[in-house]
Amino acid sequence: MIDRIKAVSFKDLNQDGRTDIIIIADYITGVNAHGIERLPVAGIYFQKKDNTYTTLPELDKSINQTGHNRTLQNIIQYVSKQRINM
Repeated sequence: MIDRIKAVSFKDLNQDGRTDIIIIADYITGVNAHGIERLPVAGIYFQKKDNTYTTLPELDKSINQTGHNRTLQNIIQYVSKQRINM
């Protein structure tokens, strides 16, 4: 379950001149003796030529599995090293 939206950014991530969207949300994964356990989950929406948006599920999965999902800067740095063509 989503606990909160942690961050949103509007930035051209793949250098195509279009505005892409990054969202980081905290999901509640459980409760322990210290309180609620949260897990950040990031998703990127790339703007296409027709002004609609699409995702790259494998990229989102990679960002989240490698821990590059904690801050917008982490995501931007990680994505800048990828070749993304829309």
